This record gives sequence, C-alpha cells and structure tokens, in this order.
Amino acid sequence: MSEKKFANLQYPGIKADPNEGKKGLPAPVAWRFSAQVECLGEEAQVKLLASSVLVCGASPLGARLTRKLLAAGVGRVGLLGERELTGAYDRPLPQEVGHSKPGVLAELSAWTNRETPWAKFEPFSEVRIDRQLDDIAKGFSLLVAADTEGLSDAMNAARMLNAPVLAGGSSGKSAWAVAIPSGALCLDCLRHQLPRYPADGAGFYYPLLDWAAVRLSAMVFDQILPLGVSTAFMELCDASANPWKMEQRPLSPKPGCSTCAS
Repeated sequence: MSEKKFANLQYPGIKADPNEGKKGLPAPVAWRFSAQVECLGEEAQVKLLASSVLVCGASPLGARLTRKLLAAGVGRVGLLGERELTGAYDRPLPQEVGHSKPGVLAELSAWTNRETPWAKFEPFSEVRIDRQLDDIAKGFSLLVAADTEGLSDAMNAARMLNAPVLAGGSSGKSAWAVAIPSGALCLDCLRHQLPRYPADGAGFYYPLLDWAAVRLSAMVFDQILPLGVSTAFMELCDASANPWKMEQRPLSPKPGCSTCAS
C-alpha cells in the first residue's frame, strides 16, 4: 500500500486525515477478498471497490445479482424497484406474523449492513416525475436490467448516457443474459433476437435464476476490469434438456435499423 504525504496542517486545530492519500484496500476488505486478490490482483480489487452498478428491477434475479455484486467486492450497488419478498428470493423467510409483508429493499439493506458493511447499497423504490431513470443512472457507471419490465427504460437510459447496458431474464426452464456496449444495439433489435421475449407466466426454475445471476455478475466484472467487451453478445441456457443446453450468439442490428445507425 503506497501513501502520499500531505501538508495539511497550516491551520490551527486541523489534523490530517489518516486515510488521506492512501491507495489500497481497507483491512476488512483485504481480509474478506484475500483469495480473490491472489487471483485478480489488488489493483483489480481496488477498481471493483471504486465501481458502481445500478440494477433495474427488484425481481428475484435482480436481488440475487445485487447480493452477488456486493459480496464480490463492488463498492456501490443500487437497486430500483420494490416488491414483496417471496420464496423465489432465495433467503430464509421467517413465518409471516399477521399481515406482515417484508419488502426486497429493506431486506437487502439489512443484509448489506450485516454482510458487506464496507459497501454501499442504494435502494430506489420507484421513479418519479422529478426523478426519472436516466437521472438515477447518472450516478452509476453501469446499468443492468434484471427485469423484462424495466428493460426498455434501462436501454433508453443507457443510450442517453452513452453507457453500456447488461440485461438478463429467466422464465420457466430458460434463461438469457446479454452484454451490449454503449450504443451497439437498440431495444427493437434486441427483441428481434431474443427467444420468446418476454416469457412471462412460466414461474422460476431456481437453479436457472442462479445461472443468470452468475453470468450477469461475470459480465459486470468484464465491463469493470480491463478484460474487454467490445461487441454485443447473448448467452442462452435451456434447462429442459439433460445436460442443459447452453450457447453464445453474437448480436447485431437489424439491416436498415435507423436507431442503431444513428
């Protein structure tokens, strides 16, 4: 860990910040991620700690992804949307007392304070007339749509902010995840290439929710760390076969798309 010297004591009563100028990981973070630092290096872990991701959609997938990002060392994660917790959110639910209905945002806030106190979780219950998604997203470096209902708004906000966008979904025994560099693909062209978009009403196959969350978290790392994601692509998983059928496809604009050409 390197340290710079600061002459910040010219005013009476002013004391230097002991952390000022320090570069590296705080002790609790260094201990928690020691094994990952051995794999990625300290510089990469510092970069993750300084990164920020906004997850759009408090779906079971969105909640899983939020926890994975915080637990992997991303320093600031926002989650947009509020829903009532169900068993699909993969956490031990206490037996409900009376009409108590715990919410996703409060549960994740409590989890973050307990499990990842060095990280910051920012809950956003909804967009408002004076705070649209593009306003919220300005404070984050990367957007992830974890809900098909919020995919349109997330992609529009990413295009307005000239930012990359990741997206994923799971329904029944199929799941998908996409990575789209800034301005590479519009929503209409993505819909044209997604199978059964959107696939609603089929419920959730819990292992596939985890698959989609893992793939999206890996894509987030690829965007944050200097691994390079320069082209749009989609990953698909079909769990109706044994073994599961997985494939990766490149994504490209439809011929003559005026939005992607602009």
